[in-house]
Amino acid sequence: KYIESKSVDNMLDGKEATLIKMDVEGAEREALWGACQTISKYSPRLMVALYHRNEDIFELPLLVHKLNPKYKLYIRHQLYIPAWETNLYAII
Repeated sequence: KYIESKSVDNMLDGKEATLIKMDVEGAEREALWGACQTISKYSPRLMVALYHRNEDIFELPLLVHKLNPKYKLYIRHQLYIPAWETNLYAII
């Protein structure tokens, strides 16, 4: 079964974004590529989940840096009951 989706770049159609938060259950890499023009042009603050796939903790920061090397990148691990999450934050 297929689910229709649109990329961030497609939805914004060239308009500016100031913040993008992503927790798309393991599809963060694809979602970042779908926002690549917005990230490159407007440098929105990013909050991206890193905990769905083991390789994300390495690949996603490298991808964000590739899309926009101006970002400062931070990784934070938040604990909350009954679970936890690890996120990548990108700011200028």
